Amino acid sequence: MNASVTHRALVCEDDALLALDLERQLEDLGYEILGPFARQSDALRALAATTPDVAVIDVELADGACTRLAGLLRDSGVPTLVVSGLAVSNPPPEYAQATWLPKPLEPPALRRALGRACAPISEESRTETAAG
Repeated sequence: MNASVTHRALVCEDDALLALDLERQLEDLGYEILGPFARQSDALRALAATTPDVAVIDVELADGACTRLAGLLRDSGVPTLVVSGLAVSNPPPEYAQATWLPKPLEPPALRRALGRACAPISEESRTETAAG
C-alpha cells in the first residue's frame, strides 16, 4: 500500500485471538484498524461516525447474526470480506456482494481477497498519488 494514503478496515470478530490476528495481518498490509468489534451494535455505532474502505467481518458476533451490519456495508458500497467457519451455500441477500473466506484465514488468502475486493480503492490511490 502507498505510505501517503491510509485505508481503514473495519474488523468484526468476537474471538479475541482471531480478532488480534486479523488486526495484525491488516496492519502489516498498511491498513488502519477500526475495531476490532466483538459486538455488531458497537460496529454499527462506529459506522455512524465513519465509513471504512473495507470490512472484514464474521457472520456471528457476541450479540448475534451480522445481517444488519452486512446490509449497511453493502448499501454503503463498502467491500466486505466475511471470514467464517460456517459453510453457507445460499447466503442472505445482505451478504450478496461479500467475499466469503474460511477460518482459519491465512495471510496470503487475505491479501488476495483484499486485492480483488479493493481493486477500485487501489486504482483511486494511484490516481491520487499521481495527481498529488
